[in-house]
Amino acid sequence: MVLNYFKSSLRYLYRNKMFTALNILGLSIGLSACIVISGVVYYEFSFDRKLPDRENIYRVVSDFVYEGRESLNGGVTKPLPEAIRAQVAGIKRVVPVFVQHLNTAEVSGGDQTKKIEEPEDIVSTDNTYFSMVPYHWIAGNSRAALSKPDAVVLTQSRAKEYFPGVDLLSLIGKTILYNDTLKKEVSGVVKDLEGPTSFTGKEFFAIPLKTYSATEWATTNGDNKLYIQLNPHTDRGIVSDRINRILKNKWNVFKDEPFWRTTKVSNRLIAFDDLHFTPDISEGVHKASREVMYGLILIGVFLLLLASINYINLSTAQIWQRTREFGVRKTLGSGRLRLIGHVLTETFLITLLALCLSFLFSKLIFFALKNIIPEGAEQYLDPGSISLFIAAVLILVPLIAGSYPAYLITRVNPLRIIRNHMLLPRSSSLGLRKGLIIFQFCVAQIFIVCTFIAASQIRYLMKKDPGFNREAVLLVEVPWKLRWKEQYKSKQFSLINELRNVQGITDVSLGDPPLTDGYSSSLFSYTDSRGKKAEGQLYRKVADTSYLNLYKIQLIAGRNLIPADTAKEMLINETAVKHFGFKSAEDAVGKMLDDGGKKLTIAGVVKDFHSQSFYNNIVPVSILMEKQDLATFNIKLSTEETGNWQTTIESIRKKWSQFYPSHYFDYKFYDQHLESIYKQERNISLLINLACIISVVISCLGLFGLAALTAFQRTKEIGIRKVMGATTIEVVQMLSKDFMKLVLIAIALGSPVAWYVTNKWLEGFAYRVPVQLWVFCAAAATAITIASLTVSSQAIRAARARPVDSLRNE
Repeated sequence: MVLNYFKSSLRYLYRNKMFTALNILGLSIGLSACIVISGVVYYEFSFDRKLPDRENIYRVVSDFVYEGRESLNGGVTKPLPEAIRAQVAGIKRVVPVFVQHLNTAEVSGGDQTKKIEEPEDIVSTDNTYFSMVPYHWIAGNSRAALSKPDAVVLTQSRAKEYFPGVDLLSLIGKTILYNDTLKKEVSGVVKDLEGPTSFTGKEFFAIPLKTYSATEWATTNGDNKLYIQLNPHTDRGIVSDRINRILKNKWNVFKDEPFWRTTKVSNRLIAFDDLHFTPDISEGVHKASREVMYGLILIGVFLLLLASINYINLSTAQIWQRTREFGVRKTLGSGRLRLIGHVLTETFLITLLALCLSFLFSKLIFFALKNIIPEGAEQYLDPGSISLFIAAVLILVPLIAGSYPAYLITRVNPLRIIRNHMLLPRSSSLGLRKGLIIFQFCVAQIFIVCTFIAASQIRYLMKKDPGFNREAVLLVEVPWKLRWKEQYKSKQFSLINELRNVQGITDVSLGDPPLTDGYSSSLFSYTDSRGKKAEGQLYRKVADTSYLNLYKIQLIAGRNLIPADTAKEMLINETAVKHFGFKSAEDAVGKMLDDGGKKLTIAGVVKDFHSQSFYNNIVPVSILMEKQDLATFNIKLSTEETGNWQTTIESIRKKWSQFYPSHYFDYKFYDQHLESIYKQERNISLLINLACIISVVISCLGLFGLAALTAFQRTKEIGIRKVMGATTIEVVQMLSKDFMKLVLIAIALGSPVAWYVTNKWLEGFAYRVPVQLWVFCAAAATAITIASLTVSSQAIRAARARPVDSLRNE
């Protein structure tokens, strides 16, 4: 019986090629988007899934609150782990993971010596780390591997990099020399962790035992990470309170210092499941957002619903042409369940074919979006990795899309069918189809509006005047590890003199880019002549004397900085003038600000410019000349010689190689720098664009099929109207007006939802485009135009048909 269902279903699908193709295409487009989304979502939620007892593991982070602004730091003070072990109960493991930054690693083997510059992914920890994280040991063991202070454990990939072709079991006891003086002995080799992971360490040192000073208790570094594993049923809140009590006691000695008076500092426990989705402290290859993931899931559900609605619409429209077939089946003894089974089999076959095609489409989507889809997500696009998703699709989609058509079939009256040959659809069926079309175009209208708003906001962010001239500026950063090497110290000052003589360069400056995604700040204070004290956090920019001229930052009072090795004076912006209560920019010049005991004179005041992304308002800024921190080249290229820019850049590369021969010359234009700051927004905009295109295509496929069916059902009516003198335009209007009414209703329903969604998104920006009426009008015009073209293509074809052909059998 089942085989018969498949045979008859295949015959029917083959006979009705156009509607079969429309159904398969619509479903496959929706499914392909869902496959890509499910792959990305599955990847993001797969980080460290194999970690035992993960529900009891927490990351200890530092929380700073100043003037109502909260800032998370993923690190802790170095002495904290030992203090927690000694003073806090209910904790199974305390696991410190301190990132190490080393210049070289030297490995000797036979007659050859291999030297690795700037080895990455090196951490200091202890044996508790390997008790918490499930590494498979190739050599050595977790209990004793880091018991000695000179021990180092390597991952399999790092061991093969350092000792190519050597048996891993024989590596125990081998020595590695770091920074030319630090000798370590290999005590273990572990397999690399499988799957997405937040633990990216490749080399593990033992943490040396030491006594920490009071100052080290006051220093928080993002590289000093700390995990704790609680005993089952231990109250997380109680543990957090005890940790903060330890810190409060240690920090009490600093209570009179300016920073500790104005900034509230505490430690917080972040659940391990939340780590990957906490942007300020997320680990691994990239940052993720749980809100974005939920948004993607919602988009996927909507697209799959649209595709299923397409099938329901086309299937119910076709049923009234198939009533004779099902009437005969009923007359010959087919019962209710057999008819339902037949319809569901057809739906299953279409879903199966669409699913096969969707894997091809998903590969194309992944290729088109490879710059924004996480690299590791591709492995989750194959059928084996998303087998549960495939099973759910093959079960749920036929049930959702096939249930209503199957229900209509069971209500067929064989006697009426045989007498009348074909029945007209019931009003309830027509009402459902109209409702489904409205829903499809309502979703499409929401996506179109969101596309316009997102594109406008991104364009606004990129075009808005930041308060400085960024045109034709090239950024080249000296790797921070080189800044402290003796052989590279001060080389940037020699290089900048060479660059000033390169043809095609109009100006060069050393300093922080004016607008960045990170920041450094210090607490400054000012005491006026009456003894009244004002304090405030100033965001720090280091720059040389060419900085203002290169970026055309206007100096509105005072003078520019004078060259100096250490900062003795500073520039501030207009917002800082207001913050400290100075009467005017001129009044601020010459005043002294206190930076933790160091006095700095205000040499000048600059016009406000944006130092952070447009998520934030303009903040108080200080510009200082700290010679040792000047490490970013800001190179202004000639705007009159744009055709020679590549030649100029090649000249810069050659100069760079003379001063930093072993380090790659990496540069980017300032506009590229801005694009990287707004990368997430651009990615969201691109995803909305894609979702918009898919939703419109799916909606139009359904509309196209229904228009074709409507034209077929009204063939004789059209023939009679043409005989009576109706023009082609009048016939097209007759066939199109009902569909256009549905599209207009969808626009009216979708626009308020789109307004709410876009406003919620824009609330995150301090500077944003207004949501104006023209956006909704443009979106409505787009939807109406696309729908009109879709319906008109079938309407014109029906209107041009010869009346004699449609009336021949009357």
